[in-house]
Amino acid sequence: MTTRKSIPDDRPVGKLGVSPLSALADACAEHIGRARQRWAVCISPDGHVTLEHPDHVVPDDLAGVYAPGQTRWGLWRQIEEDMKAHVAQRPIVRGARRQVHRGPKVQQREVA
Repeated sequence: MTTRKSIPDDRPVGKLGVSPLSALADACAEHIGRARQRWAVCISPDGHVTLEHPDHVVPDDLAGVYAPGQTRWGLWRQIEEDMKAHVAQRPIVRGARRQVHRGPKVQQREVA
């Protein structure tokens, strides 16, 4: 059985369109360079970039998995290339994941 502490939390890095891809890749490289484990760089359909545990990623969001040990510049270059390839294969769609739960109060107002 795995405890919550044994699984690292996802780490939000930023959002494409708000921050340049190169800056997001650099932030990922900085964190991975200081880490003691592998991290997966993931890009959601709406452009949010996160670092996640490699065993807990959504396959379509995965840009690449990286281990510490390279130089920060080498990691940055590799992550940036992989992120560019990922975005080219799966373009960012604004608002792709935004879902609104229509609770009972909203439904009552719509009927009235």
